[in-house]
Amino acid sequence: MAEQVGRSTIGAILVSLWAAGPALAQVPAGASSAPASQPSAVGDADRIEYYIAKQDWDSLVQMGKVATPRLIDALKDKDPIVRGQCAYVLGMIGDQRAIRPLVTAMWENDDADEAADALRRIGFAPEVSNPMLRSSLEIPSTPAPTRPDVEECVLILTKAFLRQQAEEQIVGMGKVAVDPLCRILRHAKERGHTQTGARAAKALGLIGDPRAVELLVAVADKSDFCASFYINEAGSYPVTTAAADALGLIGDKSAVPKLLELLDYKGAARDVWAACCRALAKIGDDRAIDAIGKLMQRELPPRAQYDTWFEEDACNALASFGPKSANVLAAILKNALCPRLGEQVTEGVEREIRLKAACKALGDIGDKRAVKPLCDALSYRISEVQLAAIEALRKLQDGLAVEPLIAVLEDEKNAASVRAAAADALGSLRNERAIKPLIGVLRDSDSALRERAAKALDALGWKP
Repeated sequence: MAEQVGRSTIGAILVSLWAAGPALAQVPAGASSAPASQPSAVGDADRIEYYIAKQDWDSLVQMGKVATPRLIDALKDKDPIVRGQCAYVLGMIGDQRAIRPLVTAMWENDDADEAADALRRIGFAPEVSNPMLRSSLEIPSTPAPTRPDVEECVLILTKAFLRQQAEEQIVGMGKVAVDPLCRILRHAKERGHTQTGARAAKALGLIGDPRAVELLVAVADKSDFCASFYINEAGSYPVTTAAADALGLIGDKSAVPKLLELLDYKGAARDVWAACCRALAKIGDDRAIDAIGKLMQRELPPRAQYDTWFEEDACNALASFGPKSANVLAAILKNALCPRLGEQVTEGVEREIRLKAACKALGDIGDKRAVKPLCDALSYRISEVQLAAIEALRKLQDGLAVEPLIAVLEDEKNAASVRAAAADALGSLRNERAIKPLIGVLRDSDSALRERAAKALDALGWKP
């Protein structure tokens, strides 16, 4: 027996569809509920071909049902634009003979959003025969024994919602959508429909049913690489990435070996690494600490333009494990500041992002062992990195940071914003050694720095 959905979001959609027109089963395969419309002359057929070739879709809508048979054939065209626009025209015409071909198009193609829209326009509303599900969806009890059963109904509706990325509707269906989503994911994986596969995997994660774990592990196999259309832009692994994120949302520890395997992948898969780090943080398995640490230390393939920045996700994941990850984060920070002989030197923006992410994570875990590497990071003359290190030291509240922060405050080569942040941190540390240096910057040419120094002196209890 199907489970009760428990939400009315999808119910409202089904009711509106029900009122809009007859259901699929009223048009048996190979039959028509309306008199067949045939071109009245050879001229009509020529006009239809001419309008399709010219992509004059408005004229085809005006021709009406006489164009339906040819438009149905065009749903199999090699050009996805032609397929999509023919589906749109069929929806505007409203001929019920197009329902089954449109359902097939929605199922077979990875670019068939227009087919789902067309079905809604025609008024496709499959029957839900199960009384419990019917009640929860608030569907009228009109008898229609020949209509599809609840499983087919949910499968088709789930597919339609996936086409529109309607996550709320799918999640609102609850666990009753899990089996259809699994069927859709398997089918998409077999056909190489990466967009639909990624959407189905994401929906399974949002529902959070452990029954999906085995399939999500199986499809996360990196066989779904999609090259970018743009020069120097990285490709991606849409299904594998979505499956990894879904496994994290479900939180089942049986997925950890697969996630660790993906982290160890030697190819350029930064989007996958980022998803695995997010997932492992949610699951909370300690095996992730060393695995993420090794990923951050090893030599990586060159970064393509617009490639995913996985460093923040990696460091945030390590921070989620608390003090247990302090040594690994400190090693990441140290290596980024001063690589060992023979190791890759991460330069430019990538190095800065890695330093900032490691500084933030060390501040978040609150372990005093982080003070020394963070003080070392203050010497890296990139303002964003210095600011991240200062904020982390402020959170740690350790007296060992006072002298390094004073050095930052007094060094006029540092940006005024960095010196001002150092003044704030010194004020929060409540150490009297900072009073004299703070008084010294009250005469600085930067008014914002002077103001922050004065507030820090107030926090230290100094009075002129």
